[in-house]
Amino acid sequence: MTASLDRALAVVREVAANHRLESETLALSRCHGRVILQDVVSSHAEDAAGPTIRHGVVMTPARVALAASIGVPSLSVARRPTVAVFTTGNDLVEPGMSLAAGQAYDSNRELLMGLLRAEGLEPTAWPRLPDDRRQIEIALRDAGCAFDLVVICGSSRSSAGGFVAGVLEQFGTVHLCDVPDVFGAPVQFASLDQAHVLGLPDDPLVLAAAWLTLGRALVDGLQGRIEPRQVLRARLARPVASVQLQRAFVPGRIEVQDDGLWVDPQESGLADSNGLIVLRENSPILPAAAIVDVISL
Repeated sequence: MTASLDRALAVVREVAANHRLESETLALSRCHGRVILQDVVSSHAEDAAGPTIRHGVVMTPARVALAASIGVPSLSVARRPTVAVFTTGNDLVEPGMSLAAGQAYDSNRELLMGLLRAEGLEPTAWPRLPDDRRQIEIALRDAGCAFDLVVICGSSRSSAGGFVAGVLEQFGTVHLCDVPDVFGAPVQFASLDQAHVLGLPDDPLVLAAAWLTLGRALVDGLQGRIEPRQVLRARLARPVASVQLQRAFVPGRIEVQDDGLWVDPQESGLADSNGLIVLRENSPILPAAAIVDVISL
């Protein structure tokens, strides 16, 4: 199954909407950053026109303060999803260990964990999956029964990716198995037992782009968030060329200048970037000062 980004997002949101996480009641001081699942209505007669805070929005410090100002002590909020993180491949080793021929350090695990923590999640890193079908089946089915979300990043030199796909097809429900015109690499989305599974490519840039689009949409949908994520509009500091057939994501450094928001493409990659420039399919050469969409990192 292939899909455009809009189609892939629609699939993710539909699945998430059908599997909303349950609510929990928390003291107001613990609701910062949580998605509220109830309308907050002021008891003052002059504020009776409608809710003071609507359900489905994220509780910012200002909204928490507003709830406190009308005497609300606690709120019903969405439980945050529990997340298991896997990387796969016998060629990956822990940073600090000596590298043998054909091996590489497992840097994508740290990238994934950081992206998840930036969303306020508390991911659990599982042992690396070897190139063994049976061990992958056992690990994924264990995680599928214990977590809400399983995120997997595989090594391109590993046979584990095929084993993961086989396990999902045999024991789960595959919703998306490839999104080549968006990311230029396979991306999987499936359900396995109680968990939703995202299989992401091992290229760091593509991994980040897939998480920031599909991953965020899944987490937001599971929590019932109705506020859209902000997509920035910025001017290019330098020209950008794209000859790719699929949508492309370019690392960029977002800066606020006197005449507005600018983004400088970063050839050095993600480490010096705080956003991803979105280039549409079959984009022409974009000159300096052209306006582009930017996703914040």
